[in-house]
Amino acid sequence: MYLQNGIKTNKIMQDLPIKINRVEANFGLELRDYISKLKEPIFTTTTWLELKDSHGLDYIPFLAVEDIQIAEGLKTKRTGSLVRVTVGTTGTQDYIWRYKDPAYIVIRYPKSWCFIDIETFVMEKERSKRKSLLESRAVEISIKVINK
Repeated sequence: MYLQNGIKTNKIMQDLPIKINRVEANFGLELRDYISKLKEPIFTTTTWLELKDSHGLDYIPFLAVEDIQIAEGLKTKRTGSLVRVTVGTTGTQDYIWRYKDPAYIVIRYPKSWCFIDIETFVMEKERSKRKSLLESRAVEISIKVINK
């Protein structure tokens, strides 16, 4: 047994603080609200979405999407993945199995929200001479664009 903050525990290390990205969290709430008001769904199947925000700029660094996020999106799209649901309401399932679901990076730019297929995003990142993705280019390669 170890003593942490006066409490006996089996843990050797303290829990790390959780980093919350408020901008992306707020974007998530906006997107959820927008989708819930639509008469027709954006997607007709379970879909993997990784949200990113350009912080009011007309570009976003490719590195804003971390390698582990790309790997998870590609895994979901190609072979499937098991996801632990950590936050939810009473009655929500504990796990979700996603098998060969579409996977998108969703970027909020000043004028639009761009839904970019994960494989298209990776290809653009590898081929681009730039270190960032411009809003104009994101609109061109997106499968869905919501103009704001």
